[in-house]
Amino acid sequence: MKVRPNLKLHEGGVATRAANDERDYGTAECQTISDQAYDLILDKILRLELAPGKLFMEKTLPEALGLGRTPVREALLRLVGEGLLCRRAHRGFFVCEPTAELLLDTYDFKISIECRIAKLAAIRRSDQQADTLNRLTIELFKLDPSLPFEAFVPIGRKFFTTMVEATGNSQYRQIVPRLYNTSIWLLSHAGHVSGDWPRLAADFRALMSELSDAIGRNRGTYAEASIHRYIAKTQDDLIDPSRQLWVGGAATSQCTKSWSPTTRRRNGQFIVDDGSDIWPQDVEAALLAHDAVERAGVVGVRDQVRGEIVWAYITLSAGQRAPAQKELVRFARERVGYKAPEVIKVLLEMPLNATGKVNRVTLEKWAAKEWAAKLRHTRS
Repeated sequence: MKVRPNLKLHEGGVATRAANDERDYGTAECQTISDQAYDLILDKILRLELAPGKLFMEKTLPEALGLGRTPVREALLRLVGEGLLCRRAHRGFFVCEPTAELLLDTYDFKISIECRIAKLAAIRRSDQQADTLNRLTIELFKLDPSLPFEAFVPIGRKFFTTMVEATGNSQYRQIVPRLYNTSIWLLSHAGHVSGDWPRLAADFRALMSELSDAIGRNRGTYAEASIHRYIAKTQDDLIDPSRQLWVGGAATSQCTKSWSPTTRRRNGQFIVDDGSDIWPQDVEAALLAHDAVERAGVVGVRDQVRGEIVWAYITLSAGQRAPAQKELVRFARERVGYKAPEVIKVLLEMPLNATGKVNRVTLEKWAAKEWAAKLRHTRS
């Protein structure tokens, strides 16, 4: 991430970057002095140079940044509005404390927004945008995962910017920068507290690779499933007490007061097969990697012995014939091992909810009915 942008001043307090200098969130464009102050303060927050909870005085920043008081104040108030800074009357500002509630709210919102963005990008992207995503992925894989956190931020930012541009939706351009900043801040803090940034970096690189491939092949459903799986896994990892990755740096007991991973898993987000937690999106992504599969929905069917059995429904891509069930199970097992479904049913049409997502409630009812009928037939 750049420490100081290269600016040329023009009338009216507006500055533009040199033509060969790209913004972290896009190509060269006009930027106010307030925007410059915002970038520099945000950089300090993401690098944790301004640590959460540590009070700092507004009057000390203009000199440190080499900017006037008015643009610095505007930038600080903007960051307060975005939830990264808090303000104490007559005392100053401080970086907000990461909490389990903030992380859950952020990642729940990310799932609803970024999954849609990934799917639209795969459908609407241009060849040039697909090439850009592929180039950025290659650049990211050239980086050593042990490098400091900030080495990965610019490439990731440009990648998601390109994805947003590919959707052609101007509203996403307003939402995603703030969402990205909050997500990166939470990841930065978690990596610092846990010392496990290389693993977080590896997960992020894997996501970019999957997204680049899916968008390049116009596989919207696969892109959607990939980003859903990544967000859900990262959310679970960052506040899972068994991994000691509490983003607030607080004790595990404090983490479990506000959120219990075990409770969330047993509330239906995970399939519990013979004591093993299985995330449905992992299995769906494995099935969607098959050329014949257009949509996939994975649910758990209750079993008295094992707890739940993994059951999958799929629809076929246009012009594709249904593969044998054994072939699909083997295909999934090569990618997700023991998580692979035991039963795979082919549907003419996948049931969807009001938001266009796979309706797992309907699939669970169908699977439970079929499983009960199979058990009755076996007993008779």
